[in-house]
Amino acid sequence: MKRFTITIIVCILIFALSISTALAVDNSRTYSFQLTSNGSSTAAIGVGDMITVKFTLAADNSYALYAMQNEIKYDSRYLQYVDGSLSMTSGFNSGFRDMEDGINKLVLMNYVSDTAEGETINSSVVVGTFQLKAIANGTSTVSNEDYYCTTKTGANNYTATASDLIVNIKSSGGGGGGSSVTYYTINASAGEGGSISPSGSVSVAQDGSQTFTINPNYRYIIEDVQVDGKSVGDVSTYAFSAVTANHTIKATFIAGEEEPNLTDQFTDLVPGAWYINGINYVLQAGLFNGTSATRFSPDANMTRSMLVTVLWRLDGTPDATVDTIFNDVADGLWYSDAIEWAAANNIVNGYGNGRFGTNDSITREQMAVILYNYAKIKGYDVSQTTSLSKYTDTGDISDWASTAMAWANATGLVNGRTATTLAPGGTATRAEVATILMRFIEYYV
Repeated sequence: MKRFTITIIVCILIFALSISTALAVDNSRTYSFQLTSNGSSTAAIGVGDMITVKFTLAADNSYALYAMQNEIKYDSRYLQYVDGSLSMTSGFNSGFRDMEDGINKLVLMNYVSDTAEGETINSSVVVGTFQLKAIANGTSTVSNEDYYCTTKTGANNYTATASDLIVNIKSSGGGGGGSSVTYYTINASAGEGGSISPSGSVSVAQDGSQTFTINPNYRYIIEDVQVDGKSVGDVSTYAFSAVTANHTIKATFIAGEEEPNLTDQFTDLVPGAWYINGINYVLQAGLFNGTSATRFSPDANMTRSMLVTVLWRLDGTPDATVDTIFNDVADGLWYSDAIEWAAANNIVNGYGNGRFGTNDSITREQMAVILYNYAKIKGYDVSQTTSLSKYTDTGDISDWASTAMAWANATGLVNGRTATTLAPGGTATRAEVATILMRFIEYYV
């Protein structure tokens, strides 16, 4: 038994490891990450069979979750991720990464609250599920490589527990008949400055498909991707389909231009805070300005005129085709052209009676509708939707905002204010909107 002392806001959450770690402190709470296959910590299958892995965040008490990161590790010599099988609960993000040994792969699951206060989680949450296929005989362990959790609840102490998922693989078994399937190998590699996922020797069943994702490191860009020795360009993904032979795929990278940190000019921004990446992103893109030469005002509410102006800048500051239709929007102000442009393109409609509400704080449902309308006029796919039934305040969503809120939640732009509430009428800070705009641009642009 190992013992650690964790103070203030950092708690280590160990996911499904067989070793349990306890902190002997007063008033501690117990949290755990449960990693199981079909409800069990063990699985017995045959080569060619698949298991479904479920990752659950459990708590014995309510707490304010601010951020978490989990890296689930599996050995690619025995197990292969089933392309497209990862399903994440709304609000949680995912990704993939290869470890430096070229053998172990990581499925990433993480979360950052939309608010500095964190999100209250009163009961266990299934963060995500994915499938692994057995490709070789042996015993393999699915475990956690790196993990952390931070909270905003003050000087509390935490206990974390977990256990390994053990997979026993035979030449044939469980679902049966893996030995009759022909497999081909795709050797995937990446040069210095980035990664390809999955990497190494990847087994693909005959007539099957496999998608590879190419990820440059920070300050690098993709130079070229070669498939079977021939260039396919600087693509970020490549898919093999109807595989009937062995293949190779190799990615190369070159150093790109360094991105300056523009947040240093503002004295009210905390280095390393949850909002830094989002604010730096919108500053570099020229979408936001500070509220003064030395202040960004991250916690100030975003106004309706601010949001429309940001989208107008994102669209290249086009000229408006009609004069303003709003009585409370005077000519010649910093937001005048932006509001005229947004009204002309049906991005905004105002409150009626000629009123736009320039200095009114933007609500979360208003923000969702404005982003939705902007995405539509740009021709982006806005067909994504999800059920909002898990939120207890869906009745507070205005009829005119219901479609946009379901879209914004499905795309990860507007997450729950808590695990059970959306707060459609709640306001959004400048820091929150900066982060949401970064997500929007990375998703669509």
